[in-house]
Amino acid sequence: MPYRCLYIWVEGSYDDLFFSEVVRPLLENWYDWVEVVQYAEEAPAWRRSYLRNIRSRQDATYIYVTDLNAAPCVTAKKAAIRGGMSRIEADRVMVVVPEIESWYLAGLDAEHSARLGIGEPATTDQITKERFERLQPSGFDSKLDFMLEILGCFSVAAARSKNASFDYFCRKFLPTEAQ
Repeated sequence: MPYRCLYIWVEGSYDDLFFSEVVRPLLENWYDWVEVVQYAEEAPAWRRSYLRNIRSRQDATYIYVTDLNAAPCVTAKKAAIRGGMSRIEADRVMVVVPEIESWYLAGLDAEHSARLGIGEPATTDQITKERFERLQPSGFDSKLDFMLEILGCFSVAAARSKNASFDYFCRKFLPTEAQ
């Protein structure tokens, strides 16, 4: 089998943590190299150059991850991304709805939600950064500590059932055997 590389482009440190701890392990059996790359602080020229380098290689592919944030819909967000990086392929862009915090919270099953003292939402499709922070129990020193606690008991199955964009990501980008 030929050597294969996957570059997962993420906006910032919370996205990096999630993809490094949850997604990378799911993909490591299908790729020889999986790298999570933060792009938010990088100049547009750097992004274009990096993308050009990946696309020029036969052994590499990428996933470009972005939050929906205030965009009216996924299609509009993808169009905005492609407007700034015309060589990016629309089918390689993954829009997290609405923000990465919703994926974190989706991974808590009923047992772990109860242990943390927060209610288990049936869906996290509307969980924003601000709402996530309001749900954070007072016993945590920081948002990062809370996120790390969630990652320690994260359930992919729970997350898929509670967040449509996470389920879509799994169906689109994970090999069937990893699901």
